[in-house]
Amino acid sequence: MTSFYSIVLFFFATVVLIYFSPKRWHDSLTFFLGLVTAFIDTQSTEVSFTILLLLAFGFFLGFAKPGTPLRTGILLVVWMPVFTFVHSALVTRGSSLFNDALISFFASLPALGGTFLGALVRKHSRGFPQFNDALI
Repeated sequence: MTSFYSIVLFFFATVVLIYFSPKRWHDSLTFFLGLVTAFIDTQSTEVSFTILLLLAFGFFLGFAKPGTPLRTGILLVVWMPVFTFVHSALVTRGSSLFNDALISFFASLPALGGTFLGALVRKHSRGFPQFNDALI
């Protein structure tokens, strides 16, 4: 339950960050979605749901800001190894730390694939105006 309150605290910190620096909204959203995905991953036994979340969030974030898909993918997945390490160290007492770390490394692939796919779709989509991303 402590992890849930950490996410609530991080949400309010994100709100304050966006208030003072609105141009950083995309990075803040990416960090927050990555944190939520990592939390869901540690609470769930189903890996496919985590992969779907990383792929979908990566796609929409890559579509929203197509200029930096690699950076967006890394920001999205950075919480996965952190949460995996803390969860393995505290809950399972480190018994599966290597396996969990390896799985969290491979979790970066759907996130990166989603961000690059989103950027590619945005670049080649029909009728979508290529505007100056002032706040993005």
